[in-house]
Amino acid sequence: MSNYLHRTLGAGAHARALVCRPGEQLRWAGFARTHYYDIKRLSPVGEPKGGALGRGIANFTGDVVSELLGGSDEGSDKPPPADVLISGPAPDCLAHRYLRDLPSISRVLLRLWVLTPDRLVVLTERPPVVEEPPEPAQSLLGKASRFGKGLAKFGKDVAAIVADNRTKFGDNLEGEPVAPKEFLPAVEIPAAQIAGTSTTGRGVQVSLVDGSGFEFVRGVAASNWEIPTAESELKIVTKEMSGHWLRSGERLVLACAPINGYTGVRLGDDLRLPHEPLGEVPEVKPGKLKWPRPADWTIRTQGADWADDPTVAFWAHATRPDQDAVRFADHLAHTRGDARLTLTTARAAVVYPSSLLAAPGDGPFTTFCEVDASRVRRLSADRADRSVPPSPVIRLDFTDDSVLLVRDPLTSRRLGR
Repeated sequence: MSNYLHRTLGAGAHARALVCRPGEQLRWAGFARTHYYDIKRLSPVGEPKGGALGRGIANFTGDVVSELLGGSDEGSDKPPPADVLISGPAPDCLAHRYLRDLPSISRVLLRLWVLTPDRLVVLTERPPVVEEPPEPAQSLLGKASRFGKGLAKFGKDVAAIVADNRTKFGDNLEGEPVAPKEFLPAVEIPAAQIAGTSTTGRGVQVSLVDGSGFEFVRGVAASNWEIPTAESELKIVTKEMSGHWLRSGERLVLACAPINGYTGVRLGDDLRLPHEPLGEVPEVKPGKLKWPRPADWTIRTQGADWADDPTVAFWAHATRPDQDAVRFADHLAHTRGDARLTLTTARAAVVYPSSLLAAPGDGPFTTFCEVDASRVRRLSADRADRSVPPSPVIRLDFTDDSVLLVRDPLTSRRLGR
Protein backbone atom coordinates (compact mmCIF):
# COMPACT_ATOMS: atom_id res chain seq x y z
CA MET A 1 0.00 0.00 0.00
CA SER A 2 1.61 3.27 -1.15
CA ASN A 3 1.26 6.15 1.26
CA TYR A 4 2.17 9.76 0.58
CA LEU A 5 0.36 11.24 3.57
CA HIS A 6 3.48 12.04 5.58
CA ARG A 7 5.10 14.12 2.84
CA THR A 8 5.19 17.89 2.70
CA LEU A 9 3.32 20.06 0.21
CA GLY A 10 5.25 20.05 -3.08
CA ALA A 11 7.63 22.75 -4.26
CA GLY A 12 5.33 23.97 -7.04
CA ALA A 13 2.45 24.58 -4.66
CA HIS A 14 4.79 26.36 -2.23
CA ALA A 15 6.05 28.57 -5.05
CA ARG A 16 2.59 29.59 -6.26
CA ALA A 17 1.36 30.18 -2.72
CA LEU A 18 4.37 32.06 -1.35
CA VAL A 19 6.31 33.55 -4.27
CA CYS A 20 4.30 34.13 -7.44
CA ARG A 21 2.64 37.52 -7.67
CA PRO A 22 -0.80 37.87 -9.30
CA GLY A 23 -0.36 37.04 -12.97
CA GLU A 24 3.21 35.74 -12.51
CA GLN A 25 3.53 32.30 -14.11
CA LEU A 26 5.55 29.49 -12.57
CA ARG A 27 8.05 27.72 -14.80
CA TRP A 28 9.44 25.33 -12.21
CA ALA A 29 10.22 25.06 -8.51
CA GLY A 30 12.27 22.63 -6.48
CA PHE A 31 13.44 21.95 -2.95
CA ALA A 32 17.18 21.77 -2.30
CA ARG A 33 19.63 21.57 0.57
CA THR A 34 22.98 21.78 -1.21
CA HIS A 35 24.64 23.76 -3.97
CA TYR A 36 28.22 23.18 -5.11
CA TYR A 37 30.52 25.28 -7.29
CA ASP A 38 32.21 24.37 -10.56
CA ILE A 39 34.25 27.56 -10.77
CA LYS A 40 38.02 27.92 -11.11
CA ARG A 41 39.88 28.84 -7.91
CA LEU A 42 36.85 27.98 -5.79
CA SER A 43 36.32 24.87 -3.72
CA PRO A 44 33.06 22.91 -4.16
CA VAL A 45 31.56 24.90 -1.26
CA GLY A 46 32.63 28.24 -2.74
CA GLU A 47 35.73 28.96 -0.68
CA PRO A 48 38.84 30.47 -2.35
CA LYS A 49 41.53 27.93 -3.23
CA GLY A 50 45.24 28.74 -3.48
CA GLY A 51 48.54 27.02 -4.14
CA ALA A 52 49.50 24.41 -6.70
CA LEU A 53 47.24 21.75 -5.22
CA GLY A 54 44.28 24.10 -5.16
CA ARG A 55 44.87 25.15 -8.76
CA GLY A 56 45.13 21.50 -9.78
CA ILE A 57 41.73 20.48 -8.43
CA ALA A 58 39.81 23.73 -8.70
CA ASN A 59 37.42 22.42 -11.36
CA PHE A 60 34.82 19.69 -10.94
CA THR A 61 35.74 16.91 -13.32
CA GLY A 62 35.02 13.23 -13.62
CA ASP A 63 34.91 11.49 -10.27
CA VAL A 64 34.42 14.73 -8.31
CA VAL A 65 31.18 15.51 -10.09
CA SER A 66 30.04 11.92 -9.79
CA GLU A 67 30.75 11.86 -6.08
CA LEU A 68 28.85 15.08 -5.42
CA LEU A 69 25.92 14.07 -7.60
CA GLY A 70 25.64 10.68 -5.95
CA GLY A 71 26.96 11.51 -2.50
CA SER A 72 25.54 10.24 0.75
CA ASP A 73 24.26 11.91 3.87
CA GLU A 74 25.60 8.97 5.86
CA GLY A 75 28.70 9.91 7.82
CA SER A 76 29.89 13.39 8.64
CA ASP A 77 33.02 12.95 6.48
CA LYS A 78 31.04 12.60 3.26
CA PRO A 79 29.39 15.58 1.55
CA PRO A 80 25.67 15.28 0.91
CA PRO A 81 24.72 14.87 -2.76
CA ALA A 82 24.41 17.94 -4.95
CA ASP A 83 20.98 19.40 -5.57
CA VAL A 84 22.27 22.40 -7.55
CA LEU A 85 25.56 22.88 -9.43
CA ILE A 86 26.83 26.43 -9.93
CA SER A 87 29.14 27.07 -12.87
CA GLY A 88 30.97 30.13 -14.08
CA PRO A 89 34.14 31.48 -15.70
CA ALA A 90 35.71 32.86 -12.52
CA PRO A 91 35.07 33.86 -8.90
CA ASP A 92 32.76 36.84 -8.49
CA CYS A 93 30.80 35.91 -11.61
CA LEU A 94 27.09 36.64 -11.32
CA ALA A 95 26.09 33.17 -10.14
CA HIS A 96 28.79 33.19 -7.46
CA ARG A 97 27.99 36.75 -6.43
CA TYR A 98 24.31 35.98 -5.90
CA LEU A 99 24.84 32.74 -3.96
CA ARG A 100 28.07 33.25 -2.03
CA ASP A 101 26.40 34.52 1.13
CA LEU A 102 24.19 31.44 1.30
CA PRO A 103 25.91 28.45 2.95
CA SER A 104 26.54 25.70 0.45
CA ILE A 105 25.15 22.93 2.65
CA SER A 106 21.97 22.95 4.73
CA ARG A 107 21.48 19.50 6.23
CA VAL A 108 18.19 20.25 8.00
CA LEU A 109 16.36 23.27 6.60
CA LEU A 110 15.01 23.25 3.07
CA ARG A 111 15.61 25.81 0.38
CA LEU A 112 13.05 26.60 -2.27
CA TRP A 113 14.24 27.51 -5.78
CA VAL A 114 11.61 29.17 -7.97
CA LEU A 115 11.85 30.25 -11.60
CA THR A 116 9.27 32.52 -13.25
CA PRO A 117 9.49 34.62 -16.44
CA ASP A 118 10.30 37.59 -14.18
CA ARG A 119 12.98 36.22 -11.84
CA LEU A 120 14.80 33.38 -10.14
CA VAL A 121 14.14 33.31 -6.39
CA VAL A 122 15.80 31.27 -3.66
CA LEU A 123 14.17 31.09 -0.24
CA THR A 124 15.29 29.41 2.98
CA GLU A 125 13.05 27.60 5.41
CA ARG A 126 12.36 29.60 8.55
CA PRO A 127 14.22 28.05 11.51
CA PRO A 128 12.02 26.77 14.33
CA VAL A 129 11.54 29.19 17.20
CA VAL A 130 13.41 28.08 20.30
CA GLU A 131 12.01 29.57 23.48
CA GLU A 132 14.67 30.61 25.95
CA PRO A 133 14.06 29.59 29.56
CA PRO A 134 13.11 32.47 31.85
CA GLU A 135 15.69 33.93 34.22
CA PRO A 136 15.70 31.98 37.49
CA ALA A 137 14.04 33.79 40.38
CA GLN A 138 16.38 34.61 43.27
CA SER A 139 14.01 34.92 46.20
CA LEU A 140 12.41 32.04 48.08
CA LEU A 141 9.00 33.41 47.16
CA GLY A 142 10.06 33.56 43.52
CA LYS A 143 11.30 29.97 43.61
CA ALA A 144 8.03 28.81 45.12
CA SER A 145 6.09 30.75 42.49
CA ARG A 146 8.22 29.27 39.71
CA PHE A 147 7.72 25.76 41.10
CA GLY A 148 3.96 26.28 41.16
CA LYS A 149 3.93 27.58 37.59
CA GLY A 150 6.05 24.63 36.53
CA LEU A 151 3.57 22.20 38.04
CA ALA A 152 0.71 24.03 36.34
CA LYS A 153 2.48 23.95 32.97
CA PHE A 154 3.31 20.29 33.43
CA GLY A 155 -0.34 19.60 34.14
CA LYS A 156 -1.42 21.47 31.02
CA ASP A 157 1.15 19.64 28.87
CA VAL A 158 0.00 16.27 30.17
CA ALA A 159 -3.63 17.22 29.59
CA ALA A 160 -2.81 18.33 26.03
CA ILE A 161 -1.00 15.07 25.29
CA VAL A 162 -3.85 13.01 26.70
CA ALA A 163 -6.51 15.07 24.92
CA ASP A 164 -4.83 15.19 21.47
CA ASN A 165 -4.33 11.60 20.35
CA ARG A 166 -4.72 12.35 16.66
CA THR A 167 -2.53 10.44 14.22
CA LYS A 168 0.54 12.25 12.92
CA PHE A 169 1.93 11.83 9.41
CA GLY A 170 5.28 13.60 9.55
CA ASP A 171 4.36 17.26 9.98
CA ASN A 172 0.77 16.54 8.88
CA LEU A 173 -1.91 15.92 11.47
CA GLU A 174 -5.13 13.93 11.31
CA GLY A 175 -8.10 16.19 10.59
CA GLU A 176 -5.96 19.26 9.79
CA PRO A 177 -5.22 20.65 6.31
CA VAL A 178 -1.70 20.07 5.02
CA ALA A 179 0.08 23.39 5.62
CA PRO A 180 2.96 24.94 3.65
CA LYS A 181 6.27 25.46 5.38
CA GLU A 182 7.42 28.98 6.19
CA PHE A 183 10.20 30.37 3.99
CA LEU A 184 12.26 33.56 4.05
CA PRO A 185 13.59 35.24 0.87
CA ALA A 186 17.34 34.88 0.42
CA VAL A 187 18.22 35.56 -3.24
CA GLU A 188 16.39 37.16 -6.14
CA ILE A 189 17.84 37.39 -9.66
CA PRO A 190 15.85 39.59 -12.06
CA ALA A 191 14.98 38.50 -15.58
CA ALA A 192 17.43 41.09 -16.98
CA GLN A 193 20.31 38.96 -15.63
CA ILE A 194 18.91 35.68 -17.01
CA ALA A 195 20.08 34.73 -20.51
CA GLY A 196 18.00 31.59 -20.89
CA THR A 197 16.74 28.32 -19.48
CA SER A 198 16.97 24.76 -20.76
CA THR A 199 16.41 21.14 -19.85
CA THR A 200 19.46 18.92 -19.42
CA GLY A 201 19.84 15.18 -19.08
CA ARG A 202 20.12 15.68 -15.32
CA GLY A 203 17.56 18.41 -14.69
CA VAL A 204 16.93 22.05 -15.57
CA GLN A 205 19.45 24.82 -16.17
CA VAL A 206 19.38 28.61 -15.85
CA SER A 207 22.07 30.61 -17.70
CA LEU A 208 23.00 34.17 -16.70
CA VAL A 209 24.17 36.92 -19.04
CA ASP A 210 27.88 36.58 -18.09
CA GLY A 211 28.02 32.87 -18.91
CA SER A 212 27.60 31.63 -15.36
CA GLY A 213 24.55 29.69 -14.25
CA PHE A 214 22.76 27.10 -12.14
CA GLU A 215 21.81 23.51 -12.90
CA PHE A 216 19.12 21.98 -10.71
CA VAL A 217 20.24 18.37 -10.89
CA ARG A 218 18.48 16.50 -8.12
CA GLY A 219 16.41 18.26 -5.51
CA VAL A 220 15.46 16.75 -2.18
CA ALA A 221 11.97 16.08 -3.51
CA ALA A 222 13.48 13.07 -5.28
CA SER A 223 14.01 11.36 -1.96
CA ASN A 224 11.13 13.11 -0.25
CA TRP A 225 8.60 11.53 -2.62
CA GLU A 226 10.32 8.22 -3.20
CA ILE A 227 8.44 5.09 -2.14
CA PRO A 228 10.99 2.36 -1.38
CA THR A 229 8.40 -0.44 -1.57
CA ALA A 230 6.94 0.65 -4.92
CA GLU A 231 8.97 -1.83 -6.97
CA SER A 232 8.01 -4.80 -4.80
CA GLU A 233 4.39 -3.60 -4.68
CA LEU A 234 4.26 -3.51 -8.47
CA LYS A 235 5.55 -7.07 -8.69
CA ILE A 236 3.04 -8.30 -6.12
CA VAL A 237 0.09 -6.56 -7.77
CA THR A 238 1.07 -7.81 -11.22
CA LYS A 239 1.41 -11.36 -9.93
CA GLU A 240 -1.94 -11.22 -8.10
CA MET A 241 -3.84 -9.75 -11.03
CA SER A 242 -2.27 -12.22 -13.46
CA GLY A 243 -2.89 -15.22 -11.24
CA HIS A 244 -6.33 -14.45 -9.78
CA TRP A 245 -8.10 -11.96 -12.05
CA LEU A 246 -6.80 -11.99 -15.61
CA ARG A 247 -8.94 -13.89 -18.10
CA SER A 248 -7.61 -16.36 -20.65
CA GLY A 249 -6.27 -14.57 -23.71
CA GLU A 250 -5.97 -11.18 -21.97
CA ARG A 251 -2.70 -9.32 -21.51
CA LEU A 252 -2.22 -7.07 -18.51
CA VAL A 253 -1.40 -3.53 -19.63
CA LEU A 254 -1.66 -1.64 -16.32
CA ALA A 255 -2.10 -2.70 -12.70
CA CYS A 256 -1.86 0.08 -10.13
CA ALA A 257 -0.95 -0.66 -6.55
CA PRO A 258 -3.40 0.61 -3.93
CA ILE A 259 -2.69 4.21 -2.94
CA ASN A 260 -4.05 5.81 0.23
CA GLY A 261 -5.37 9.26 -0.62
CA TYR A 262 -8.37 11.38 -1.47
CA THR A 263 -9.95 11.63 -4.90
CA GLY A 264 -10.57 15.01 -6.47
CA VAL A 265 -13.00 15.63 -9.34
CA ARG A 266 -13.42 18.74 -11.47
CA LEU A 267 -17.01 18.33 -12.67
CA GLY A 268 -17.55 21.22 -15.03
CA ASP A 269 -16.97 24.32 -12.92
CA ASP A 270 -17.44 22.46 -9.62
CA LEU A 271 -14.58 21.13 -7.50
CA ARG A 272 -15.31 18.01 -5.48
CA LEU A 273 -12.49 17.47 -2.97
CA PRO A 274 -12.71 15.11 -1.24
CA HIS A 275 -14.98 13.52 -3.83
CA GLU A 276 -17.97 11.50 -2.65
CA PRO A 277 -19.46 8.88 -5.01
CA LEU A 278 -22.23 10.10 -7.29
CA GLY A 279 -23.11 6.68 -8.71
CA GLU A 280 -23.85 3.28 -7.26
CA VAL A 281 -21.07 1.67 -5.19
CA PRO A 282 -21.01 -1.49 -3.05
CA GLU A 283 -21.08 -1.50 0.74
CA VAL A 284 -17.58 -1.78 2.19
CA LYS A 285 -15.89 -1.99 5.58
CA PRO A 286 -14.39 1.50 5.63
CA GLY A 287 -13.00 1.84 9.14
CA LYS A 288 -12.32 5.19 10.77
CA LEU A 289 -10.65 7.80 8.59
CA LYS A 290 -7.64 9.34 10.34
CA TRP A 291 -6.00 11.25 7.48
CA PRO A 292 -4.90 14.87 7.23
CA ARG A 293 -7.17 17.03 5.08
CA PRO A 294 -6.22 18.43 1.66
CA ALA A 295 -4.28 21.68 1.75
CA ASP A 296 -6.34 24.87 1.72
CA TRP A 297 -4.19 25.95 -1.24
CA THR A 298 -5.30 22.92 -3.27
CA ILE A 299 -8.94 23.85 -2.80
CA ARG A 300 -8.36 27.57 -3.31
CA THR A 301 -6.69 26.95 -6.69
CA GLN A 302 -9.37 24.48 -7.81
CA GLY A 303 -6.84 21.66 -7.83
CA ALA A 304 -4.25 23.35 -10.05
CA ASP A 305 -1.50 21.86 -7.86
CA TRP A 306 -3.27 18.67 -6.79
CA ALA A 307 -0.23 16.47 -7.48
CA ASP A 308 1.77 18.59 -5.00
CA ASP A 309 -0.75 17.75 -2.27
CA PRO A 310 0.30 14.54 -0.47
CA THR A 311 -3.28 13.75 0.56
CA VAL A 312 -4.61 13.52 -3.03
CA ALA A 313 -3.97 10.28 -4.96
CA PHE A 314 -6.52 10.48 -7.81
CA TRP A 315 -7.95 13.24 -9.99
CA ALA A 316 -10.65 13.33 -12.65
CA HIS A 317 -11.88 15.88 -15.17
CA ALA A 318 -15.39 15.55 -16.59
CA THR A 319 -18.56 17.51 -17.31
CA ARG A 320 -21.16 14.88 -16.33
CA PRO A 321 -21.46 12.36 -13.49
CA ASP A 322 -22.09 9.48 -15.91
CA GLN A 323 -18.74 9.82 -17.69
CA ASP A 324 -16.22 7.02 -17.29
CA ALA A 325 -13.59 8.99 -15.34
CA VAL A 326 -16.19 9.94 -12.72
CA ARG A 327 -17.50 6.38 -12.45
CA PHE A 328 -13.97 5.13 -11.85
CA ALA A 329 -13.31 8.00 -9.42
CA ASP A 330 -16.45 7.02 -7.47
CA HIS A 331 -14.95 3.63 -6.62
CA LEU A 332 -11.46 4.94 -5.90
CA ALA A 333 -12.93 7.53 -3.53
CA HIS A 334 -15.30 5.01 -1.96
CA THR A 335 -12.45 2.62 -1.10
CA ARG A 336 -10.00 5.42 -0.13
CA GLY A 337 -7.62 4.08 -2.73
CA ASP A 338 -7.71 0.43 -1.60
CA ALA A 339 -9.25 -0.61 -4.92
CA ARG A 340 -6.96 -1.08 -7.89
CA LEU A 341 -7.19 0.56 -11.28
CA THR A 342 -6.50 -2.13 -13.87
CA LEU A 343 -6.30 -2.15 -17.66
CA THR A 344 -5.93 -5.14 -19.99
CA THR A 345 -6.04 -5.58 -23.73
CA ALA A 346 -9.77 -6.31 -23.35
CA ARG A 347 -11.13 -4.14 -20.52
CA ALA A 348 -10.57 -1.43 -17.92
CA ALA A 349 -11.90 -1.90 -14.42
CA VAL A 350 -11.66 -1.03 -10.75
CA VAL A 351 -10.83 -4.19 -8.79
CA TYR A 352 -11.74 -4.51 -5.12
CA PRO A 353 -10.06 -6.89 -2.71
CA SER A 354 -13.06 -9.05 -1.81
CA SER A 355 -12.15 -8.79 1.88
CA LEU A 356 -12.96 -5.08 1.68
CA LEU A 357 -16.61 -5.74 0.83
CA ALA A 358 -19.28 -5.96 3.51
CA ALA A 359 -20.54 -9.07 1.70
CA PRO A 360 -17.45 -10.70 0.15
CA GLY A 361 -17.99 -12.77 -2.96
CA ASP A 362 -16.08 -15.73 -4.30
CA GLY A 363 -12.37 -15.31 -4.97
CA PRO A 364 -9.84 -12.78 -3.71
CA PHE A 365 -10.96 -9.97 -6.05
CA THR A 366 -14.29 -8.51 -7.18
CA THR A 367 -14.63 -6.37 -10.29
CA PHE A 368 -16.62 -3.13 -10.53
CA CYS A 369 -17.03 -0.42 -13.14
CA GLU A 370 -15.77 -2.62 -15.95
CA VAL A 371 -15.73 -1.12 -19.45
CA ASP A 372 -14.40 -2.34 -22.78
CA ALA A 373 -10.77 -1.36 -23.43
CA SER A 374 -11.90 0.49 -26.55
CA ARG A 375 -13.38 3.13 -24.21
CA VAL A 376 -9.83 4.15 -23.24
CA ARG A 377 -8.61 6.43 -26.01
CA ARG A 378 -5.08 6.83 -24.64
CA LEU A 379 -2.90 5.65 -21.75
CA SER A 380 0.09 7.87 -21.08
CA ALA A 381 2.59 9.19 -18.56
CA ASP A 382 1.95 12.76 -17.51
CA ARG A 383 3.00 15.38 -15.01
CA ALA A 384 0.47 17.43 -13.11
CA ASP A 385 2.69 20.00 -11.40
CA ARG A 386 5.63 22.35 -11.90
CA SER A 387 7.86 20.78 -9.28
CA VAL A 388 11.37 19.50 -9.99
CA PRO A 389 11.52 16.55 -10.02
CA PRO A 390 7.88 16.27 -11.15
CA SER A 391 5.26 14.11 -9.49
CA PRO A 392 4.64 11.34 -12.05
CA VAL A 393 1.07 10.38 -12.83
CA ILE A 394 -0.71 7.89 -15.08
CA ARG A 395 -3.29 9.45 -17.38
CA LEU A 396 -6.29 7.69 -18.92
CA ASP A 397 -8.19 9.59 -21.60
CA PHE A 398 -11.61 8.06 -22.22
CA THR A 399 -13.55 8.29 -25.48
CA ASP A 400 -16.26 10.31 -23.72
CA ASP A 401 -13.66 13.10 -23.22
CA SER A 402 -13.28 12.53 -19.48
CA VAL A 403 -9.81 12.12 -17.96
CA LEU A 404 -8.57 10.13 -14.97
CA LEU A 405 -5.17 10.81 -13.37
CA VAL A 406 -3.50 8.49 -10.87
CA ARG A 407 -0.42 9.31 -8.82
CA ASP A 408 2.22 6.67 -9.45
CA PRO A 409 5.96 6.58 -8.66
CA LEU A 410 6.72 4.04 -11.39
CA THR A 411 4.87 5.67 -14.29
CA SER A 412 7.74 5.71 -16.77
CA ARG A 413 8.83 2.13 -16.06
CA ARG A 414 5.25 0.88 -15.95
CA LEU A 415 4.48 2.31 -19.38
CA GLY A 416 7.73 1.06 -20.90
CA ARG A 417 9.45 4.44 -21.21
